[in-house]
Amino acid sequence: DFIALAEAQTNRLLRVRQMEARATAVLDAGEEYFAFPLDFIAEKSVSISDGTCSWDLDPQPFEVLETATPATGTPTHYAIVGDSFHVHPTPDRMFTTRLVYYSKIPPLGPDQQTNWLLREAPDAYLYGALTHAAPYLEDDTGTSNTFAALYSAAISGIKAAQRTRVGKLTLDQVTEGRSFNIIKGS
Repeated sequence: DFIALAEAQTNRLLRVRQMEARATAVLDAGEEYFAFPLDFIAEKSVSISDGTCSWDLDPQPFEVLETATPATGTPTHYAIVGDSFHVHPTPDRMFTTRLVYYSKIPPLGPDQQTNWLLREAPDAYLYGALTHAAPYLEDDTGTSNTFAALYSAAISGIKAAQRTRVGKLTLDQVTEGRSFNIIKGS
């Protein structure tokens, strides 16, 4: 299915705010692994809480954590092992982990007829699917290259729109008919 191929390719290329999601997992004492969410692509941050305070865990290669001391205690680091997160040291009591991650684009299908990508960038779907369909068309390579270029332009446009939004939060506060921009301070 060309749409599924376009979604898979787009999942490999994009990391934008619409793909951000959160998940939590409870780790009991002695439990050092928690599984990826099913729609997981990549982590943005991993934090942990003991019920009174929370802190970010620092990423480390698993090989480093395997030999690190202490073996048990309050987790301070994590590593990715297969389809799971490994925390170190192994928890000595119950903790709650909080994962902020990039999720896969919800795939279109009979039960999911739209998603954020189709609403915001239908050209990415169209040209992504056509790029994957092009080898099966009896046409010259110019058409295939055109579809690929248009798909690439759509992905670039999504990324550019993301960059213009980050760091430019404005708050319009209606006070005596005036707006207040929190960035400019006026």
